[in-house]
Amino acid sequence: LDLLSEENGLRLAQKLFIALCPPDQSEITLDQFLPYFDSDEAAKEAFELFDRDHSGSLSLREVKQNILRIYRDRRSLYQSLGDLSQALGRLNQILYVFSILLTLLCSMPLLGISISAILPVTSLLVALSFVFGPAAGNTFNCIVFLFVYHPFDSGDRVFIDGSNYIVSELNLLTTVLIRSDGQKVYAPNNQLATKFIHNIRRSAAMAEAIEFQVSVDTPDDKLHLLEKKLNAFIKEAPKDYNPAYTSLSIYEVQDSNKMKISFWLSYKSNWQDMSRRIKPRTAFIRHLRNCMLSLGISYTLPPQPYVNMKHD
Repeated sequence: LDLLSEENGLRLAQKLFIALCPPDQSEITLDQFLPYFDSDEAAKEAFELFDRDHSGSLSLREVKQNILRIYRDRRSLYQSLGDLSQALGRLNQILYVFSILLTLLCSMPLLGISISAILPVTSLLVALSFVFGPAAGNTFNCIVFLFVYHPFDSGDRVFIDGSNYIVSELNLLTTVLIRSDGQKVYAPNNQLATKFIHNIRRSAAMAEAIEFQVSVDTPDDKLHLLEKKLNAFIKEAPKDYNPAYTSLSIYEVQDSNKMKISFWLSYKSNWQDMSRRIKPRTAFIRHLRNCMLSLGISYTLPPQPYVNMKHD
């Protein structure tokens, strides 16, 4: 099957898994890759393209996710190359016009045209420079941003000013972004050059803090037991979480009646595919709630005094 659509990708992943996975196993290991490659190094390199969490095994879900990731990356690469080619075409047109004007100015003395004859033209050019100078400066900034800084490609997930976007199209002067709610945003490149751009696709495995509140009189043994239960849950899902970088910490006591607790949750991948964050995060928070209920850990707002003011 050609990898031309997501549907073909899912069918290809199903065929690969059935062909490689032995009947008595539920996951694929490196041993199943070895017969199809000339060397062990080539087989290991191919296996690591799918084994992104370095667990040493591949489930059907992992094979499907990585086949789709390869398809989306290839589609984004084709689109990015096309966008950059169009931007280079626009840049080539600008430089072509500039080179023609410069050639005409330089060739006038060679053709016997006196300098005094072209003084009115130069005066006009100076006047136009005040009109088109800012536009030329913005165009230069856009060129530097797009071809020198190059902070993203088509298909990249980026965070700009706290908003979540997918880069849809690259142009010489503007970038088309799709916001998480589906809105299409046209952003000038010279404005983007002044922003902090967080590129999620180019990031390594990511993590976040899960914060919750408990009563200040919660016993320490319950908190230690809660941390133990959470770590055990994470170790049971090594394909989603990284147990080596998780921790529970009390970072603030507020109003003398509640403690703010943070659990550092580390994932095995970045959030380019947002489902790789949302599904594990939802499962973890659901387990956290169940653990707190079973251990009797909670926080209740203390009674607030009520004063009835009587007015004459």
